[in-house]
Amino acid sequence: SHADIEDKSQTVTITKPEVGTTAKDGFDGNQTVVSDTEVSVVDTVKYKNVTPGKTYKVSGTLYEKVTDKDGKVAKKELLDADGNPVTAETEFVPDDTYGTVDVTFTFDGSLLKDNTPVVAFESLSYKGKEIASHSDIEDEDQTVTMHTSKIGTTAMDKLDGDKTVIADAESTVTDEVSYDHVLTGKAYTMAGILMDAKTGLPVLTGEGAKKYTEDDLTKFTSGLMNLLGFQSNTYSIKVKGKDWGNGAATVKNAEGSYTYDASERTEQEDGTWTVKTDTQTLTEQEDGTWKLTGQEGNGTGSVRNIEETYKADEVEVTDNGIDWSNAKKLPTASIDLAKVKAYAEENKDLLSCLVYKTAEFTPEKESGSIDMDYTFNSNDVIDRLSGETKNLVVFEVMFKGSIENASDETPVSIVASECNKDNEGQTVKLAPSTIGTTATDKSDGDHELMAGKDAVITDEVKYEGLIPGKEYTLHATLMDKKTGEPLKVADKGVTAELKFTPNSESGTVSIDLGEFDATSLDGHTLVVFEELTKQSDIDGKATDVTVAEHKDINDEGQSVTVTSTPAGSTYGKTGVDMTNIAIAIGILLIAAGCATAYGIKSRKTAKGDADESAEDNTEA
Repeated sequence: SHADIEDKSQTVTITKPEVGTTAKDGFDGNQTVVSDTEVSVVDTVKYKNVTPGKTYKVSGTLYEKVTDKDGKVAKKELLDADGNPVTAETEFVPDDTYGTVDVTFTFDGSLLKDNTPVVAFESLSYKGKEIASHSDIEDEDQTVTMHTSKIGTTAMDKLDGDKTVIADAESTVTDEVSYDHVLTGKAYTMAGILMDAKTGLPVLTGEGAKKYTEDDLTKFTSGLMNLLGFQSNTYSIKVKGKDWGNGAATVKNAEGSYTYDASERTEQEDGTWTVKTDTQTLTEQEDGTWKLTGQEGNGTGSVRNIEETYKADEVEVTDNGIDWSNAKKLPTASIDLAKVKAYAEENKDLLSCLVYKTAEFTPEKESGSIDMDYTFNSNDVIDRLSGETKNLVVFEVMFKGSIENASDETPVSIVASECNKDNEGQTVKLAPSTIGTTATDKSDGDHELMAGKDAVITDEVKYEGLIPGKEYTLHATLMDKKTGEPLKVADKGVTAELKFTPNSESGTVSIDLGEFDATSLDGHTLVVFEELTKQSDIDGKATDVTVAEHKDINDEGQSVTVTSTPAGSTYGKTGVDMTNIAIAIGILLIAAGCATAYGIKSRKTAKGDADESAEDNTEA
């Protein structure tokens, strides 16, 4: 016999198979995965202690890593968009006792929340029996993190980069759109539109814009958002006096019917799920009645089909308007571009008045930015001559895919949006150019003018909100306050024109009106009306557009009063007739000479008389 426990030649070592895994994004090989309709996670399984030439199977399951409020970590089976567990498996025949094999998980992860950690659990089996596994929810190598695509926007005036846009026939708002967690090398389309921040409705410009009412815009906007998959409007519906759907979210479908979905899926302690189905659709019929169809569940799995009809007066629908917070809930289905194009054709006249832009791009990195320029005639948006201002906000939506080249084989879907009318970063202020004026007598700067033949009035114009480097023209007209009409001197108006190019948005410029004959205007108050124009290209034609005006007949600052006897010195007044002054001075000199001679003679006579009476009256 030979029984030596220490004899190495008698000894064999039985090894147990082992596996370890490293999970990566199947798209770019890192551990950050973009939530998408076609997600690929590749788990590289490293094995050892297997028998070469034998057939093995690796089976994998993805789990969501869940951390509760107390920091306790647990696993939760990951479900795809259809509610199915995400699993994968692969068979292999090793050439050696150790090596690696890839297990690829492909699934629709479009509904997964941002920053969701996903862990791959793997099981190695031989002939249907598990011989090794790796299932550590804390293992970082087994973990990838799901991220939803995001965009953020910063709108500014293209002219100078600030948040104030000067109203002009050619204004441009630049929206810098930053994106994160996108697929490199894939086509994306950014689409944006200018909105009124107060109403949450599109801004309109151009010919025909004024014919559309707020109701028209609301109807168009909600219809478009519904076609894109956003349930933008909220509705309250009563059926026979009771709230339909028990408060569940009610949406309007493209064909006009209403649907609410109160389906709930609840996970039980044993890991099973209970599904409550309660989805119904209410459709108005041609005869005015309403038909209710759908399913109703009780939460235990028991579901019944329903089909009921109601009279017209038994259904009450209230449209609560657009709720832009719903735009944060991205559509899950691909866009039906055929319906969108048909809707656009149906509303082509209104579409021609919108300020929108689309841009296709292919990102080279997972994060980046793209500039969207919106050029429009902002003079149509505000009543600039009355001083109106308006806040404009840019709404942006990012599509995965090319809208221009979309088809059934290459669909497009919305992957991110930024549609918040209260977002200050997305907002710019549209403001008009303004002018204010001060009219004075050119000679001394006061508001009185001598009634002369060579009168000149200077109007100092203070401007704000002009575009530096652009040429403007100031048009001045002298008005007669008494008549409220332009002043006429010898049947001609008193006007002036001045072209200038400002170096900054704010400043002053002076313009002279005259010389003119004011001899017949004694007592009249003259008021300077100013109009500021800028030449712009409108529909291919150079057009002078009024950008600001100051025309207040009662404005004392714009007024000068004509007088023949102004307060203070007579001399040095612009508008005084010097011929009349010369004659007046001559008369005064002659009168003064006569008075002097008479005074000498009178004093002599008085002295003689005084001598004769001195004795009688010493006080004299």
